[in-house]
This record gives sequence, C-alpha cells and structure tokens, in this order.
Amino acid sequence: MTIFYADVSHHDWNRRGGQLDWPAVRAATSPVVCIRTTYGDPAGWNRPSYHFLDMASAARAAGFTVIGGYHNLITGDAASMRRQVDWLRRQLDSVPGGAEWAMADVERYPELMSSGMYPRWADVLRFQDAWYAADERVMAWYLPQWVWSRTDMSPASPDLSRLLGPLVASRYPTTVDGGPSTVYQAAGGDSGPGWASYGGKRPDIWQFASSVNVSGASGNTDVNAYRGTLAQLTALLTQGEDMTVTDDDARKIAAAVLGYTDAGAKSFHDQFFGELVPAAKVAAGYGPTLTELLSKIDGLTRAVTALAEGGSSIDTAAVITAVNDRAAEDAARDSAQAQRIADLETTVTVLRARLADAAQAEAAALATTE
Repeated sequence: MTIFYADVSHHDWNRRGGQLDWPAVRAATSPVVCIRTTYGDPAGWNRPSYHFLDMASAARAAGFTVIGGYHNLITGDAASMRRQVDWLRRQLDSVPGGAEWAMADVERYPELMSSGMYPRWADVLRFQDAWYAADERVMAWYLPQWVWSRTDMSPASPDLSRLLGPLVASRYPTTVDGGPSTVYQAAGGDSGPGWASYGGKRPDIWQFASSVNVSGASGNTDVNAYRGTLAQLTALLTQGEDMTVTDDDARKIAAAVLGYTDAGAKSFHDQFFGELVPAAKVAAGYGPTLTELLSKIDGLTRAVTALAEGGSSIDTAAVITAVNDRAAEDAARDSAQAQRIADLETTVTVLRARLADAAQAEAAALATTE
C-alpha cells in the first residue's frame, strides 16, 4: 500500500488564487500534509512565508490529523540555529492543537547560492542538535541526493545515518500529467529510483514530482509517497521509527560479543551501531548523549560478563534490558548534546575497549573451568 501527501506553500495559494480547498486535497491524498512555515533566521537573513497559519488552520478544520511544517534552513552558528528552531516551533505551536511534526528543507535556492547562505552539513547537524534540545516532535529531513552529493555540502556525500528522523528524497523522473497515483506509477512506483539509498540511509519518503494535479490545490503541487499504511506513516511522523529491540537482536549481540559462530559475518561494531543504536536513539529521546551510551555499554558489559560466567546459555531478557535501559530524561538534554557527533566517535573507542575486557574475562573464565 502507498500513501500520498501534499507539500504546499504560499506559492500554491497564489497559483490557486487564494485558500486551498482542503477537503478536496485530503480526498485526493490523505490526512497528512506538510506546509512551508519559516525560512531562514528571524534575526538575520530570512524570507517571508505567507498564509501558513491560514492554511494549517483550514487543514485542521478539514480533518487533517498529521500536520507538518517545514523550515528552509540557512547557514549559521549555534545561536542562529537556536533562533531558527524557536521561530519554527512558535509557528507550529500556533496551529490549532499544535502541528504534529516538522521538516527541515535543505536546498540550494538561487537566492541562497548568490548570498552564500545555503546550508552546509555542519549547519544540518547544528540545527538537529538545537531542535532535539528544545522539542520532542519528529524532525524529517528533505535532503535530496542532488544536494547531498554536492562538494559545497562540506563535505560532499556526508553520512546521513547521523540524521535522527525520516529522510525525504526528491527525484522527478517523469513529466507525465495527472493525479498522484498516475504520476507515481509513471515515475516507477514502489520500485522507482527515488527509493534508492544514499549516504548510508534509505529514504522513508519520496517526493516523486512537483507538478502533480491535486484537486483543491493546483496542477503544480509537490506530492510525496510513503510505502506502507496510513497508520505506519502517522507513527513515523509522530513517534519516530519503530526501533524495538527483539529477541533476535539480543541474540545477535550476545552471539557477537561471545564469539559464537551464529553471529553471522557482521562484526559486533556493525551490529551494534548499525542495528541497535537506533533503538538507543529512541530510548534517549532522539538524541543519545555520551553519558547515556556509556550507561548502556556498562549495562551490556555486565550482562555479557554474567553470560560468560554462567556458561553458553544466552539470557536474552538480560541483554534486552541492558540495551533498552535508558538514562534519566534530564541527561538526554544535557550539554553533551552539542558534542554528540564527537561523543559518538569517542564511544566507539570506549566500546571496543570494554568489549576487549569482556572477551578477556570470558577467556579467563573458560581457562579456569578447563
């Protein structure tokens, strides 16, 4: 099943000649929408975004239940990012009932390029830190592959797995005219090129065209696709990804740490950081600090030691408890947030050392029993 939702701004308002027909938009897509909210730094370089509250309020009255607002990101220091975040949050909170989610638009508009205000990768990370230090709503990332691969991203092709939220890809492979379903199928549908992974992250959402005929909006509307149900899309945008640690995950951890042959070809580092750190991110409120990760590593080390002392039996419950054990909520918002990326690199080193200690303890225990 594929769900569609529109991405609109005051440009759609102008093309239509006034307020959108929101019941018609919902019938043509879904009760999910993303509306341009803010652009730039309110105390610095910025551009107006007209009619956000008018459109969001009318959408809510028409039965839209998952309203998002997007912010056009510009370059800036940490203080600028806090101002950009606060501006976006104030606007989102002005929507009746409050907007449910947000999106950062990382693009290269001509006015941004000519002024040098286009966002770099460091700006993306600073904005992410500022957002999750102030708000618990999911932040999606409109960061198309053509932007991601540019050398002026500084660096080109950065690691998108650092983004704590859904990735929205943008690729328009067709000029077919029609409604959302017609254009989506012409673009390749559920097997289309917009679903290809890049930067170590698979797109969760694909903006497959910018000229879709959406009843109630216009014949030049941006439309996005999600492969799944409306309930799943709602959960993705309001709760984050489903990153529950299962028994199978726990067995992989224990098997990799203890060196069992059924651990598979992946190293423990790959398994933990590739498969289970996302669970830690959710448990930590979308932003694990060094303190929290060290706490989880401590718990995991204790569980591994207990397993080694107890023989070859894998106590999956103990491992699950160790991985899912979250630190106090205030630790999730401490000063280490701003240093998360550097902290994660440090954590890799710490983890390797602690795993080596656990392996030595296991070897010693086995030698004693022999």
